[in-house]
Amino acid sequence: MQGILQSMLELLVVRILEAYFRHRWAYLLPMFLLLVAAVVSLALQDPVYISRASVYVERESLLSSLTDIQDQPFSWSGPAKLAADEIQELLSTDAFVRAVLAQTPLEADLTGGPEAVQSALSDARSHMWVTAAGINLVRLSAAHENAESAHAMAQALLDTFMQWRINA
Repeated sequence: MQGILQSMLELLVVRILEAYFRHRWAYLLPMFLLLVAAVVSLALQDPVYISRASVYVERESLLSSLTDIQDQPFSWSGPAKLAADEIQELLSTDAFVRAVLAQTPLEADLTGGPEAVQSALSDARSHMWVTAAGINLVRLSAAHENAESAHAMAQALLDTFMQWRINA
């Protein structure tokens, strides 16, 4: 009985594939369905604003003297990569992210209970990133549903890093 059902299922699949490949217009059906799904997905998605700040880093500059870049006379990483790695490491600490959020409209999210604060910190971490955009250029980025908050997060990330290094 089970063998008969299996052979009938195989026959059904073969017939469907045969019908599909017999009609050339059917080749366009999957592409059309994916295109419709993409348009619907984009139409229903909420807008997200991305703000970027860029910093030019040299080996003999204020930023390099504030960071540990000058302690590495020969390195495969350029000054921007070293600074970006340091900022990325700081973003993994709660104190640094709290200092960044304290300068933004999102500071109110830190007034709740411990779960709300941890949620706000992890949400902020997922919306901020740092990349080395060249040998000497560091790009700090922030994304948020509110344009002012995205701008404030990117600017606060830069300001907080500079102040963090000065204090250290």
